[in-house]
Amino acid sequence: MNTIGHMNGSSVEPDAMFKLESKGRGPASELAVMQEREDLVRRDFSCFAIWEGGRSKEGEIVEGIRRNFNILGDYNIFWSERNYNRNIQRLYQRPSGSLEFKGYDKKIGKPPFRFIIVEDLEPQYALIRNVSGNIELSNRNVVKKKYEFRAWFDKAYQVHSSNNYEEFIFQTSLVLGSELLAECLSSDVPIKKDIQKDLEGANGWRDWNEPFEILNNCVKYLVLRNFENLPVRTGCGDVDFLCSDFQKLASAANVYQKSGRPYKGTIDIAGNTIPVDIRFVGDGYYPCSWEKDMLERRKKHGNFFVPELEDLFFSLLYHCKVHKSRVSKSYIELLEEIAREKQWSWYQDVNVHDNVQMGGLLKGYLKSNNYYYEKPIDVGVNINKEVVGLLSESMFGERELGVFGKMAMKPVRLANKVLRKMRDQVKPSFNVIGKSIH
Repeated sequence: MNTIGHMNGSSVEPDAMFKLESKGRGPASELAVMQEREDLVRRDFSCFAIWEGGRSKEGEIVEGIRRNFNILGDYNIFWSERNYNRNIQRLYQRPSGSLEFKGYDKKIGKPPFRFIIVEDLEPQYALIRNVSGNIELSNRNVVKKKYEFRAWFDKAYQVHSSNNYEEFIFQTSLVLGSELLAECLSSDVPIKKDIQKDLEGANGWRDWNEPFEILNNCVKYLVLRNFENLPVRTGCGDVDFLCSDFQKLASAANVYQKSGRPYKGTIDIAGNTIPVDIRFVGDGYYPCSWEKDMLERRKKHGNFFVPELEDLFFSLLYHCKVHKSRVSKSYIELLEEIAREKQWSWYQDVNVHDNVQMGGLLKGYLKSNNYYYEKPIDVGVNINKEVVGLLSESMFGERELGVFGKMAMKPVRLANKVLRKMRDQVKPSFNVIGKSIH
């Protein structure tokens, strides 16, 4: 029976060894997540926007809002023509590159628009299907009023609202910015202002602190690696994110996305154009379950999030051996440093350039955590076939299944082969995907 490394002088199987290391370190329980959400939304906020076409009945709409909710902030928002089209794309989380002004949007119209922040003292949440087709938990009270207002007009979508707390935070953080939003939510009296500003970061960011402040409000994310010099680093290398929603991160951080590959792009920081890769749950860059767990276990590093130490080690090792054809000296040193800090004796005297040895080590970690190799959606990601071959071997331990077990697995292997072939033939196209205005 193959073993890797030694612990207390005795051989330990990889899966058992990693299981010991991982004990008590699983993702947060559903109850804990629900409790965290309950604490966040103890007060329930929403926002309404009255676009140009809806302002003919502006007084009636504002009065209808006032009768049903507490108005906390009432703003007239002026956008520049330069950033007008991109503001819309970002606000509605649509993939976007560079957008020149080509006239006012038929639904939004010409600025200014009325932007109202409210508190609902008796929110009623239910699963509701929005006009984009998404079925999501939404405040029934707010959605009902939005549709009531929209029915007053022949032209569609003249009034907008957020549907839930997450959408409220995303949109108000971008429209107002963190300072104005905090001022509104903490004020004892309603705030009324005219504001001439585009979405946050519309003209680039002064430093990394600014986009991180917005991202911390808007999306669950982490910086995968090479974060030691962030947020002061501006002009060297790219930045690799892992997140729950690539489009939400791209829109929040004002990433100029590549057509057809919207999970890649650039971000402007202090006048520098920084390449970014946005990895997301389900993209196959890492196993999907592992991506979810990494986000649940993430740690705060200054004012942004990074993987916890064990995830950093194994995600970096996976990146070095699965995504790369060679391992850089800096990564080797970092892996050794983490192993020493964690006192992992099984990592002593390893040869990180040995594909078989490292493939067996990675397989042991994946197997012990019920993670399974997945082919990345990003066709530009390099694949080390020798290591991937080891990771792709049956996790069911066919040697232990016996003759009949192996026979039973044949249809499964054949089906997987057919599915992989179909997946390779049907390449996803993202550049035409966008979210409808709702």
